[in-house]
Amino acid sequence: MIASHIFPLIVFVAVIGGSLSDPECGENQEWKDCGAYYCEDTCYGVVKHLSCRGMINFTCKPGCFCKPGYAITSLNYGDCITYDECSNLVFID
Repeated sequence: MIASHIFPLIVFVAVIGGSLSDPECGENQEWKDCGAYYCEDTCYGVVKHLSCRGMINFTCKPGCFCKPGYAITSLNYGDCITYDECSNLVFID
C-alpha cells in the first residue's frame, strides 16, 4: 500500500526537479547561483592587467559566467574566450 503512494511522489519530484535545474549556459560558461556580476574577468581587464578580485563588496546575481581561464569579450554581453585570445583584440582607450 505504501509503495503505491511513493511511486507517484518519486515521479512528481523527478519531473519538478528537472524543470528547476540550472539554465543551460553558452560555450565556455557555467551557472553560478551567486556570481560576482561586476567583477567578471573581461578581455579589457586581462589585457590592461586590471582586476577587482579581493573586493569585499560585490554585486551578486545568479546567471551564466565565464569558466575559470576565460574572459568575456565585453561586460554584460559577449563570448567567453581564453585569456590568450583576448590579447588579439584591440581596445581604444
